[in-house]
Amino acid sequence: MLKVYFDGLCEPVNPGGVATWGFVVFKANRIIFKDCGLAGIPFRKSTTNNLAEYTALLKAASWCVQQKAKSVKFYGDSMLVVNQVNGTYRVKSENMAPLYLKVMETLKEIKNYSVEWIPKEQNTVADELTKAAYEDFMQKGGILKMPMPFGKYKGIPIEKVAQHHPRYFEWLVKNVEIKDPIFKKALESLLKTFPSGL
Repeated sequence: MLKVYFDGLCEPVNPGGVATWGFVVFKANRIIFKDCGLAGIPFRKSTTNNLAEYTALLKAASWCVQQKAKSVKFYGDSMLVVNQVNGTYRVKSENMAPLYLKVMETLKEIKNYSVEWIPKEQNTVADELTKAAYEDFMQKGGILKMPMPFGKYKGIPIEKVAQHHPRYFEWLVKNVEIKDPIFKKALESLLKTFPSGL
């Protein structure tokens, strides 16, 4: 019996941010595999937290099928995804329907499986993997193409704001409260590249 924990996120805005997925596989209380990555194309309206969660479950289920796993318990903290997969909720989103169908087809290849909801506090390893994928994307230059999510230059790529309005950019990074620590860290790194000279 394998226990698989999956998670997804979309930051720093949802929808339209950077969606990432992560999953971790336990066998006899020992991690035997873990993986993470991007879900969808960053900064599009169709890029959402639900897309990330479904992608995480699909990646996890596909890995289990490749390993010829016969018995798997999947655990996720997205009540929507878990209830849709279990047939409690209907899939209303046209964007999610193809991904939902792909997940269901993949799960059917596993002889004995269940998908159960758990609170976020019990899903910390998968959650850390989604954050690692997000931070990796941001630190490797992903933040440069990101549309500014707030302020008077909202919608303009962050790189252009930093280049053409360095004083405003510096003021923004230093004075606006940004709750997402990974986004804040990436902005601060970018600020060193485009100093305002103040």
